[in-house]
Amino acid sequence: RLIGWASRFQKVVQAGDIAGERLFHPECQWRDLVLLTWNIKTLEGCGAVSSALEEARPSVGELVLAPLDDAKAVVGEDWTSADGQVISGWFSVQTAAARGVARVALSPDGEGFDRCSGLFTSMTELIGHEEIIGFRRPLGHELHAVHGRSKPAKVKDHPYVLIIGGGQSGLMLAARLKHLQVPTLVVEKLARPGDSWRRRYSSLHLHDVIWLCDMPYMPFPEHFPVYLSKDQYADWLDLYAEAMGLDFQGSTEVLKASYDPSSQQWSVQLQQEGSQIEIFKPAHVVLATGNAGRPKTPTFLG
Repeated sequence: RLIGWASRFQKVVQAGDIAGERLFHPECQWRDLVLLTWNIKTLEGCGAVSSALEEARPSVGELVLAPLDDAKAVVGEDWTSADGQVISGWFSVQTAAARGVARVALSPDGEGFDRCSGLFTSMTELIGHEEIIGFRRPLGHELHAVHGRSKPAKVKDHPYVLIIGGGQSGLMLAARLKHLQVPTLVVEKLARPGDSWRRRYSSLHLHDVIWLCDMPYMPFPEHFPVYLSKDQYADWLDLYAEAMGLDFQGSTEVLKASYDPSSQQWSVQLQQEGSQIEIFKPAHVVLATGNAGRPKTPTFLG
């Protein structure tokens, strides 16, 4: 059932007339994480889903779905599961530009025809821009002499992406971009990546269980507690930035940032403690300052 639906889905997406093929239930839902729409979208209803797929067709190109045989390792579930009349399954997905995964939930309509009631799609990598990990990892040193070899320019001097905020979100993004070979600099107002956690109240622990808080490439050790203290997490962030080899600049304040559409560059004024103002010209600026770091100054009568 799942493979048959997937075969019809990929043919229809390439050929068009998605709404007329009875692929989706009237009240179906679709969550896409960049794979097909190049955006993060949640759509409800057959009409909205069909329209979004029609709009995405030109950029999708050739679409290939195949059962995700290693689903247990990739997503932690068997590739198929059933609950009453509903059957669900995981697929690997490839478009003209990307690879990803999809989860499809099917249930029969009033005529016994399998239609999708829930669809989840997520990009995992860009074709031609895969992460430099696993079998693609670098050798680490060259085994022969290279005439005229010069040292590469430091990322700090010419970052393509500037991330403002060196907490967990900024570090995770920086790690991903580093393994995509995108020159990235992280700047943080405090001295170390974990300082924003160290400065909080002493009894604070993470509110989520540890297996929901893993960071890319470095899962927490098996002996760590279910709920990390704020100081344990702060130390981990410092270690993570060092182990990932991230370009991190602490004790740095952003004074001003503006974007020039003509050059497609930002102009960002930074000042590290005890240093002169520097101006950086990145193509992209990411604000990773979080939702709890903004100072709140109380006011008192009198």
